[in-house]
Amino acid sequence: MINRLIKFKNVINNPTLKSGLLTSKLNFSNNFTTPIFLNSNNNENFNRINRFYASSNNGNKQQIKEKKEINNNNNNNNNNNNNNNGGIINGNNEIQICKVIYTSRSYSKSIENLPKGFSLQKVFDSSTGNARWFVEQDTGNSVFVFPSFGSIVSWGVDEESLDQVLDWLKAYELKSWPTRHVDRYKFRISTASNQSFEINKKPEEIIYLSKSERDQDLEKFSSSYAFAQSISLFPFEDRVQHLSETAEDISITGQISKFSKIEILRQLGEQLRLKSELNLSDINDTPEYFWENPEGESIYNSIRSHCEINKRIRVMNEKINLISNIYEVINDEQKHNHSIRLERIIIFLIAMEIFITLLGKYDDHKKKTKNEQLQQQ
Repeated sequence: MINRLIKFKNVINNPTLKSGLLTSKLNFSNNFTTPIFLNSNNNENFNRINRFYASSNNGNKQQIKEKKEINNNNNNNNNNNNNNNGGIINGNNEIQICKVIYTSRSYSKSIENLPKGFSLQKVFDSSTGNARWFVEQDTGNSVFVFPSFGSIVSWGVDEESLDQVLDWLKAYELKSWPTRHVDRYKFRISTASNQSFEINKKPEEIIYLSKSERDQDLEKFSSSYAFAQSISLFPFEDRVQHLSETAEDISITGQISKFSKIEILRQLGEQLRLKSELNLSDINDTPEYFWENPEGESIYNSIRSHCEINKRIRVMNEKINLISNIYEVINDEQKHNHSIRLERIIIFLIAMEIFITLLGKYDDHKKKTKNEQLQQQ
């Protein structure tokens, strides 16, 4: 046994063998480059490294909570890997964060330059709103920017790099929101080569991406487009909620006299504008890109179904219709009250006319009687 150990040590310390192992390791590392499934003008290859989601140093409690939760999930996953794979841990199976951020109504479509530390991988056609795909040079993680929705979707990008992208986008924001809308999803790279894109809802919501990096890129873009559409509904839902609260106050108090005719017309106009923006925007449209990529379209439709986009739009339309009916009732009531006021004015004028007529006849009768008395004398 001791002799075998000595021989093994001599083999490991052999300079020739060391050099061979090092060369083999470098060649193996260089083979893991980012596959491009789209026509890209960027010829750079980026090493694909799946990183842990790390919270920023600003001490944000929500980010710390997410980090602890991810670490716990990763520990459980590593334990499972140890049991199933003889103690070998696969780093590609770590849970990461997909973050969707809605910062403004839209971005300028004439975006120039690049955020620091990122390279442009692809500018999609106009049917996708000139969406842009950026790749982080150090890690190969992706960020998708959707100018027509004013939102970005990051996959595994840490807080520091993501803040750089957001700071760079401030120059292109059109009608920025006072507060950013943020949505988070967990995702994991599948270890099985035959496993395709999947959304697991139990015991927790996790998106599983394919093992193939080529498939991952298509899955990420298709999911990101649906996520961008989903988060774009948040401001619409807030506006509908505000209108609902106003209508609820009316139903509780029953006071409609405080609403002027101008205010009612303004509310009706706001509801029509909200409904037209909701139903005529790109949120309802499927881009032509997915017509040419059926695999991407199925992923896109599954994410839309998961986010309940169509259902949320239908519910908002029903609420707007109901609120519009309430305001139409108020408007009719205001018209009725106005008609009553006009009728009262008309009745008063008629009464005044009758009174003046009777008063005139009384004066004539009095004068006539007086003249007759004078004639008799």
